[in-house]
Amino acid sequence: MTVNMMEHRTSKIIGFKAFFERDDDILDWWENIPSGERSHVLRSLIRAYLTGEVIVTPYGEEAVAFSSSVQLARVQSNTTQIRDAVMEIPTYLEQIISQKMRGVQVAPAIQPNAMLTGTASEDDAEKRIQRMQKKSW
Repeated sequence: MTVNMMEHRTSKIIGFKAFFERDDDILDWWENIPSGERSHVLRSLIRAYLTGEVIVTPYGEEAVAFSSSVQLARVQSNTTQIRDAVMEIPTYLEQIISQKMRGVQVAPAIQPNAMLTGTASEDDAEKRIQRMQKKSW
């Protein structure tokens, strides 16, 4: 784009062709956007695509615009967090078993009954620890 120093553009028209039959879904969608809202909707879709954000259409529907680089970064971050958590499990279990074998009372970090009832019974925790001690790692 060449801009003359005397001429300052405040906008640029961006367009594309939509073909009948092949792009009927796009054309139907386009025709249903209220006049005067089309540019706003397109800007929102493009920005959402660039950032991978959730957008709300003029009809109140939520849509996720896919941005491969943003989505890939999120998946990579989530995978790293999951891998780190999984790698900590053996160390955590060894600490619990070691402390229990020395007679130190340790409350388990994972309490299945607590998720259902809000608290785990001491009896359930003790049974779980005994089962863990019987296992060979």
